[in-house]
Amino acid sequence: MIDYNQQFYNQLIRKKLAKSFLTVGWGSKKTQKIRFENIYKYFDKNNFSVLDVGCGLGDFYLFLKKKKIKFRYTGIDINETFIKKCKRKYKNVNFINSHFLRYKIKTKPDYIIISGALNLPMDNYLILLKKIILKMHKNSKEKSIFNLLSSSSKKIYQFNAYTNIGKLSEYIDTIAKHYLIDKTYLSHDISVIIHSK
Repeated sequence: MIDYNQQFYNQLIRKKLAKSFLTVGWGSKKTQKIRFENIYKYFDKNNFSVLDVGCGLGDFYLFLKKKKIKFRYTGIDINETFIKKCKRKYKNVNFINSHFLRYKIKTKPDYIIISGALNLPMDNYLILLKKIILKMHKNSKEKSIFNLLSSSSKKIYQFNAYTNIGKLSEYIDTIAKHYLIDKTYLSHDISVIIHSK
């Protein structure tokens, strides 16, 4: 199996990009912030806990910190270099180097989020995507929230992964009673919000 994520991010790390959003593959700081705001608007409690899957360089942690709110954050990423950088930059924050599907969640967080980490191709993409969504749903107290690139995008790029909204919705129907697919914030993106209760 080819680890596209490791190949992609290690190549960006070798380029020693000055800005963290470029190192983790975002097109711009602006679109990264739009995605983060779109996730955050579905957080409906104060003093929450969040597990950030594919946390990269901890940008979502910094985003939350700037909100001046109470929260407990854990970031997880398969890229060891990213996690080492996070631990150096944010001394008292919990960062874990692991694949989400292999990581044992001991205490359920209120929210489990993924922003951008599902946009790269993987072998057996749809099978892995379903496993990831199911684990998120089973292990969050309140909601699972993740964003994807939509297969109905006007521009399709060769090295990105795109998801068919219809097929995705059919699958989520089998595991959850209440969910929302949000297409309101970027033309090529969708966010999925799955309620745990």
